[in-house]
Amino acid sequence: MEPMKYETVATGFGLLEAPRVDENDVVYFSDVTGGGVFRVAPGGQPETVISKDRKGVGGIAFTQDGGLIVTGPSVAYWDSKSGTLTDILKTYPGKLTHGFNDLTVDSQGSVFVGSTNPRAGTRPDGLAQTDPGDVYRIDPDRKVTLVWEGGLELSNGMGFSPDGKTLYHVDAFAKVIFAYRVTPDRGLTERRVFARFEEGWGWPDGMAVDAEGAVWAPALFGGMLIRFAPDGSVDRQFEAPTKKPVTLVFGGRDMRDLYVVCAKGGGVAGTVYKTRTDVPGLPVPKSKITRPS
Repeated sequence: MEPMKYETVATGFGLLEAPRVDENDVVYFSDVTGGGVFRVAPGGQPETVISKDRKGVGGIAFTQDGGLIVTGPSVAYWDSKSGTLTDILKTYPGKLTHGFNDLTVDSQGSVFVGSTNPRAGTRPDGLAQTDPGDVYRIDPDRKVTLVWEGGLELSNGMGFSPDGKTLYHVDAFAKVIFAYRVTPDRGLTERRVFARFEEGWGWPDGMAVDAEGAVWAPALFGGMLIRFAPDGSVDRQFEAPTKKPVTLVFGGRDMRDLYVVCAKGGGVAGTVYKTRTDVPGLPVPKSKITRPS
């Protein structure tokens, strides 16, 4: 396992998720359990962007008009001018939509997001019971399309390959990263297992893609970050800042800053960390969804 040198960007939180970095190196992130969305400028202190009343935010995307798309009990647009949240996806005909987790944005500014459907009870492995989740595409005109139906235990991190022809998608409870072929009309087909987590690694959560087409995934409870080559093989393994890395994102002018968020545990608060990589990350486009008129 390769060592990494980390610095602390922000700390004092719970289950951190959804990091995103803007062009000014301001880091946005959420606290799933504590609620809220926060941001921190370089050398600054965290400030609240969305109040703690909003819990379960597992995905964030920037919009071209300066807003945010956030998940949770719905997929919503956050207006930076008024501070209001407006739902753009909460229910879908004939489908369960108890909540929405991670998301990503394609080259046309559409948001791809997975639904999560927790219910009462626990499985034999001690994890929560869930009903199958689905994948939706929300276009800039707010039209919602169901692009993959069912077969997801716990939908999590997403990211496109550099050519946009493959969507990678983490299923945390299944401990796999799936790969879908993106069709010309931007649907999803031919899902396959891209990578499967080994015993002792914990499970994957968020993910990021680098400029060489490799997929980076944290090993939650495994205390490491894993870089999978484009063929799905393990290329490199890096030491994580704690045993509970949740997700990561690339940023910086050269896209070699890597931000890793870790959940509270082991006497350590939920913390945003930063390190440097020798491979640049792949930028995530901004959504073209705009504020409500």
